[in-house]
Amino acid sequence: MKKYILLTFFLFMNLLSNAQSKGYSIKGRVLDDKNVPISYATVVGVSSNASTQTDEQGNFVLWVPTTKETVEISFMGYNAYKTNVTIEDGNSKTLSVKLKEEKQQLGEINITAKSAIEKTRQSAYTVNAVDVKALANTVSDVNQILNRSAGVRVREEGGLGSNFNFALNGFSGNQIKFYLDGIPLEGVGSSFQLNNIPVNMIERIEIYKGVVPISLGGDALGGALNIITKNTKRKYLDATVSYGSFNTVRSSVNMGMTTDSGYKLQLNAYQNYSDNDYKVNVDVHDFNTGVLTPKRVSRFHDRYHNEGIVLKGGMVNKWYADELLFGITLGKNYNQIQTGNRMEDVYGGRFTKGDLILPSLSYTKRDFLVENLNVSVNANYNLGSEQSVDTLNRLYNWDGDYIIKNTLKKEGGEIERRRFKYKNNNGSVIANANYALTEHHSFAVNYNLSLFNRKGEDLLDSTLKNNNLPKKSNKAVLGFSYQYTHDDRWNTILFLKKYFQYNYSERYYNETYFKQDNKQNFTGYGVATAYNILPDLQVKGSFEHSIRMPEAYEMFGDEVNLASNYNLKPESSNNFNLGVQYGFKINEVNQFKIEANYLYRKATDYIKEEVNTGNGSAAQKVNRNIGGVLVKSFDGEIRYTYKDFFSLMANVTYQDILNDIKYENNSTEVSALYRDRVANIPYLYGNGMVSLNFKEVFGAKNSLRLDYNLMYVQKYYLYAPSVGIAKYKRYVPEQFSQDISVHYAINNGKYNVAVEVKNLANKTLYDNFSLQKPSRSITLKLRYNL
Repeated sequence: MKKYILLTFFLFMNLLSNAQSKGYSIKGRVLDDKNVPISYATVVGVSSNASTQTDEQGNFVLWVPTTKETVEISFMGYNAYKTNVTIEDGNSKTLSVKLKEEKQQLGEINITAKSAIEKTRQSAYTVNAVDVKALANTVSDVNQILNRSAGVRVREEGGLGSNFNFALNGFSGNQIKFYLDGIPLEGVGSSFQLNNIPVNMIERIEIYKGVVPISLGGDALGGALNIITKNTKRKYLDATVSYGSFNTVRSSVNMGMTTDSGYKLQLNAYQNYSDNDYKVNVDVHDFNTGVLTPKRVSRFHDRYHNEGIVLKGGMVNKWYADELLFGITLGKNYNQIQTGNRMEDVYGGRFTKGDLILPSLSYTKRDFLVENLNVSVNANYNLGSEQSVDTLNRLYNWDGDYIIKNTLKKEGGEIERRRFKYKNNNGSVIANANYALTEHHSFAVNYNLSLFNRKGEDLLDSTLKNNNLPKKSNKAVLGFSYQYTHDDRWNTILFLKKYFQYNYSERYYNETYFKQDNKQNFTGYGVATAYNILPDLQVKGSFEHSIRMPEAYEMFGDEVNLASNYNLKPESSNNFNLGVQYGFKINEVNQFKIEANYLYRKATDYIKEEVNTGNGSAAQKVNRNIGGVLVKSFDGEIRYTYKDFFSLMANVTYQDILNDIKYENNSTEVSALYRDRVANIPYLYGNGMVSLNFKEVFGAKNSLRLDYNLMYVQKYYLYAPSVGIAKYKRYVPEQFSQDISVHYAINNGKYNVAVEVKNLANKTLYDNFSLQKPSRSITLKLRYNL
């Protein structure tokens, strides 16, 4: 570690000493007359023809070849600003610019500029940016929106609030990392998950396939998801409420303001509730006769609710910080457990609940101490707790009837009598430093620290030994990167990562005391490059040797449906990505966008969640290292738009996820499962979307939008495809799901009404074997946006 830090220090000092000969920079910030930053303003050096744009904070850096330059800054609706600049001291000049709003009537102006989404898509990374802001009126949650993206498959176990597994091009679960505005979502608890974050909080979602930007840090094995929330500078209010089938109620309020003196306040509040009493096709067990009778019944013990508040406040545009925010996230949830990992396991009393208390700190500063050095620090710590409750000595069937499970005991549980309460005490710190030597060369350093320390007790029996024993896991990732940008056509990123993990646990097994204490470190590295053959035709490729440390709850379990495995090893993978994207227009009204990606992953010590048959019960799952896995994946997407009226999207994903273990248990014979497809993972799926947008409907400022979405998943087997007789094999059947929605916006989107029908054909749908998803549902949503 000392060698890496020392090497970075000398490299950084060398870059600073050589900066004088690399050109001259003119930097600054562009504000309006109310001190609100202006994003994407055009900054031009008239003599050198150099140009750039301001970022979302209004900042810019313009590199010029000489010490004298005429700078012109313009933005639609404002008077242009022009000044002569002479760089006398050092190699840079700082400007503070205010643009005045233009009073005269403007004629038609055509402006070509890349949005934040287009900039993300054009980067060297294999990334898909989803514009969630355009879906603010939709009833769909984040999981359902992501499920329509190429390469993505979100497998849910049931209705609102149910457990889910996020898969991306063959990798899933913790192999994919989740971030909120660049801050890791690890360890925030069950009260703040993807499927309960309000859509109206989000501007866009960045889906990284394979190589992940160094700024996000972490130990992703095959990709990452970064949710970018709205960050409006002016005062705003966005409130929604929806009601739908299964007594589902969801609401949210998002509001904020930034004062002229540089103080900022943001509030996001939300709630989600559902009875989840949708109908399922099951076999009902008669306790008197023992006969199983097929029936269609309603779920009776699946109620879910959660509430949350995210409050942030602080200073912006100060000399000591571009943004310094202090925050607190509060939340709670309650989740009844209807089934185990099979529909045959029926429960009527088990539930979990939790609360979230998450203080946070966020700091960003451009030109920190020296010019062109930008830093950011984010930190949080979870003080919340979780509970798993199982106290009813009963055995239920799908009619809701029950018998006493064990007549010899007055007290018991449906699986195991418990009322276990624990605190995971998760904390994280992520720090970034980025130095731009010239417009062609930049360097970055990232440090990501994650802490875990579970403490718990069974409130019904405090003498249980294992509950009171410590379980700790600390993880750190240190990353370095170098980016070379030749011009607008070509850029390349090289990076190196060091991974460190410390695990400690104590436990009793069959009355024998065990203590485990281990430290380990690994090295990862990679490269990503992109080249624009034409302005709208780009090819990109990347390679990465990635490492992922086991998560704490993978080793220690979740105290509900996931058993512990203290012997998990880190998994590693060599990932190759190759992609192409092309956009073109016909007659200026027909616009096409085509994207295709090929991904190759060769992983070792692959961690997979499986049914825990080792304890004689299918009630729990467990994570295991299953050895080698080879993944070859292709995804493609095409989008067509006719003016602002009609749009069409179709995508497809095919992934071969193969067992790559040639010899098992030191055998000299080739395994019968070698290069067999890994079971219980979808391998072929796709999505389609058609949208119609009508303007001036019952008013000049009103619009009507109709959406149709189609989802398809090919049949896949629960166990290894090559094992067993075909007609007796268990599988998840072929799936077709259709959704339709109508959105009506009044007064340019100030008032909005939406109606959405999911599972239009009322099909029996599955993401996991035998676990049925909701039947047809209808939801009404109202939104007020100021």
